[in-house]
Amino acid sequence: MIITDAGWLTPPGDELAWLNRFRQGCYRCLTRRADALFELADALACDTGRWALALIRDRRNTARTVRSSGLAMWEYGAMPTLDTLQTDRLLLRPQRVDEAAVYRQLWVERDSRVPARRRIDPDGRPTVDDIAARLRESGDDGPGLLAVELRATSEVIGLCGLILDEESSPDEPELAYELFRSAHGQGYASEAALAVVQWARAAGYRELHADVWDWNFASRRVLEKLGFREVGARGASSAHGQNLLAVLKFDRRCHTRSSS
Repeated sequence: MIITDAGWLTPPGDELAWLNRFRQGCYRCLTRRADALFELADALACDTGRWALALIRDRRNTARTVRSSGLAMWEYGAMPTLDTLQTDRLLLRPQRVDEAAVYRQLWVERDSRVPARRRIDPDGRPTVDDIAARLRESGDDGPGLLAVELRATSEVIGLCGLILDEESSPDEPELAYELFRSAHGQGYASEAALAVVQWARAAGYRELHADVWDWNFASRRVLEKLGFREVGARGASSAHGQNLLAVLKFDRRCHTRSSS
């Protein structure tokens, strides 16, 4: 039996299974100095001392390993979050609550082939108030989905950034972008997405994912230009088409943080 100092117990005989789950959890949620944690997990299987190892993930995906004796602590901070990016023609900056009506129009314009949950429902939801409420509560969904604004006119033409879903690892977020139809065909999606990709590479993300419908050839071309590679289907084909998974891998970098 292990992890007794903090009062956390594993059933007798389940130690190896627990350590395996711990290793898998580390791989999914940690991006910095993960190898050191794997070595620590291996050491726990042989160590006869009094250790407690806790994996704590807060809403920002911060993870820590703690030795209960207080002799050692390694802290792994959250991955960086997007704030403001600028290109020749565009400003990517945080969304504002008073722009909720603008973002609802994106829902109105969505292709009729996308699933109903991504379109305005028969009751008119989400309403402007619904979207405003989501914006007030934002900050828990990943690195950041930014408003895309024309620098020349300050007009918001869509959204672009990085998000996390239930299948995402903190260091492998999803690239997302959506522009108003009036902004299509002018290279804005490629320009905004390239700025986000370059930021993610510099910030130390391991790879980016993107979901795209097989019939959305314009978006598939954008991803191809950015260096994404389609690796297969995501989920089963449906009346809405086939959702494809595209991946862009970066060279993995190790970032360390000095202990305080």
